Amino acid sequence: EEYEKGHLPGAVYVDLETELAAPAREGTGRHPLPGLETFTAAMRRAGVTQEGPVVVYDGGQSAVQHPYVGMA
Repeated sequence: EEYEKGHLPGAVYVDLETELAAPAREGTGRHPLPGLETFTAAMRRAGVTQEGPVVVYDGGQSAVQHPYVGMA
């Protein structure tokens, strides 16, 4: 209930560290893009389809300017 109060109806949490980023290695930055299979699995789990819109937002702590927006 608390989660629902602070989020858009139907919102699904997708974790940046484990679902939207590959393990960081030297020279890849903090959150390198995940492999296609990892990203696809995360989007399927979240219920993303080609038929519906996707709304991406965060808690205001970081800008939602990741390449994931275009990938979805």
